Amino acid sequence: MTETHRLDAELHALWNHRRDLDEPGWTRLYEIVMTVLANYQPRELAGLPEDRDVYILDFFQDKVLRLDLLSRCDHVGALRVYYQRYLRDLIRSKQSRSKWEVADQHDPDDE
Repeated sequence: MTETHRLDAELHALWNHRRDLDEPGWTRLYEIVMTVLANYQPRELAGLPEDRDVYILDFFQDKVLRLDLLSRCDHVGALRVYYQRYLRDLIRSKQSRSKWEVADQHDPDDE
């Protein structure tokens, strides 16, 4: 089992009370998420074209700010797993789009 991270309790409290957070609470949650994920290097990042910071910010906007999601985040390890799954979903979406894209067959010399 992993040892307790110093941010686990604070992350748990803030994440699970997102509906009721004030501005300082949201700021602190943002700081924790950015700090934890900036120090995390999942292998999935190698399959994505943008800088790591772009994906961390997108994750925060798409997952943390979504109050309709019923997820719990009990510790830093869970946050990392959520982020890793988010990156995998991005990769699958990118692969799916590229599979269905049709190359432009327009030849300007034919006109």
